Amino acid sequence: MRALPHFPEAFNATISGSHTFRFRSDTTVDQQLSRGNLLNLVRVAVSSTAAARIFSGVRLNWIKIYSFSNETESEISTVSVEWTSTNGPSKVISDTGNPLHPAYVHTAPPRDSLASFWSLTGNNESDVLCFIVKPSSAICDINVSYTLQNGETPSSASSFSGLSVGSVGIDGPANLGPAVSYVNF
Repeated sequence: MRALPHFPEAFNATISGSHTFRFRSDTTVDQQLSRGNLLNLVRVAVSSTAAARIFSGVRLNWIKIYSFSNETESEISTVSVEWTSTNGPSKVISDTGNPLHPAYVHTAPPRDSLASFWSLTGNNESDVLCFIVKPSSAICDINVSYTLQNGETPSSASSFSGLSVGSVGIDGPANLGPAVSYVNF
C-alpha cells in the first residue's frame, strides 16, 4: 500500500516578532506616546533627509522605567506612566525613589484599553496611548510586538536625517532621547 502524499502546510509569511527598545535622556521628560510614535520606531533611509517606516503593525506590550538618583545628593525622583482612556478614567502607575531605593515602574497597557490593541499604518496614528514622566538620566524600556511591511506600499517618507540610504535607524519619541541599543533586532 502506498503512503498518501504529504502536502506543504499553510504558513504565515509575514515577518513578525517582539523587541525591547531602550531610551535614555539627559533631560527631564514628560512625553506622550502615540500610535504614530510606535509605528515610527524603526525606519529605513530612502534619501539623505527622509526615511520610511518598516513596521506595518505594532502593539505595545509593556513599559519599564528605572531612575537612579545621584548617590551624593539626597534627591527624590519620581517616574510614572499614565495610560490614557477615552471611555473611562485614566490609570497612573508611579514610583518615587531616592539614592537608596531607585524609582522603578513596570506596567502593561490596561486590558481592553486603546493601548492594548494593535496600531496599524494610517489608523488613528495621533491617538495618545500614554504619558511617560521621568527625570534626567532615567532609563525607559519599551517592548513592542511588530509585523514588517509585507508586499504593502511603504508609508510615505518623512523627515529623518543622519542616515545613508538603505540604513536602518531608530526614531523614538522626541523627548525620550536616543536609543541606547537596538542590537539583536
